[in-house]
Amino acid sequence: MVATDGEPYDPQEDYDGVGAHVDVTEAYLVVQYHPVHSDYQSEYDKAWEVLTAVEDVGTQVFWFWPNMDTGNEEISRAIRTFREERDLDSFKFFVNLHPEDYLRLVNNSACFVGNSSVGLRECAYLGHPVVNIGSRQQYRERAENVVDVGCERAKISAAIRDQMAAGSYPRSTLYGDGNAGQRIKDIILDTDLSIKDSMTPEQLGLTEWTA
Repeated sequence: MVATDGEPYDPQEDYDGVGAHVDVTEAYLVVQYHPVHSDYQSEYDKAWEVLTAVEDVGTQVFWFWPNMDTGNEEISRAIRTFREERDLDSFKFFVNLHPEDYLRLVNNSACFVGNSSVGLRECAYLGHPVVNIGSRQQYRERAENVVDVGCERAKISAAIRDQMAAGSYPRSTLYGDGNAGQRIKDIILDTDLSIKDSMTPEQLGLTEWTA
């Protein structure tokens, strides 16, 4: 179940992370950027565009490491280099959180940024502003809470500022309303699941039959 209570959640109390302390009572972004190995631009360069764009916004950031898809090493290298070269006083980096904790953190952020499916699915239900970057989610449906941008520093930072100003959106059930389990149960209960005798060729209307 997606947490929608709106209470600030601080993962820094429960999980090990690297970087500055983020004040969860103030505005912050949640960023997660995964590899898109089909693009011509290198994963390192794309990650660098996102990192610098987020830095330009000047808001606190919870940044999550990429998944294990091909190209994650280059994104990880960009993150490490960025941390070494910058005097970051507002970035906190995490590998992962428990799903419910992650969604609580996202739900209370000013905006979700990146190319994770969370931006299209869970954030649609939450009515949460999203800046979706690049082509990873290209052919998936999205609700009105999602703004799509290319992987370019200036466009990303501008979209983030716009989405932060927009605030929350109407909740969408594009990807469900949380009651799929009950509907599946009802269908199963209404379905005749009694065991039938084996069907013969005659019952199937086959007048000619060869073994």
